[in-house]
Amino acid sequence: MGYFVDNAVIMAAGLSSRLAPLSYEKPKALFEVRGEILIERQIRQLQEAGIKEIVVVIGYKKEQFY
Repeated sequence: MGYFVDNAVIMAAGLSSRLAPLSYEKPKALFEVRGEILIERQIRQLQEAGIKEIVVVIGYKKEQFY
């Protein structure tokens, strides 16, 4: 018998200090890589996998996520 997952939590609250000075301007989750914003890519992949409920935990520079 397998497991069924229908929700996910994305932890996007950290300072991304290992990416300084890039992370001084915006959080790592909002970086664009190969034309795609990282958190948008992660959300899309979760949705494609059938995950319906996605919670994003934000902290550092939270206003930029809105």
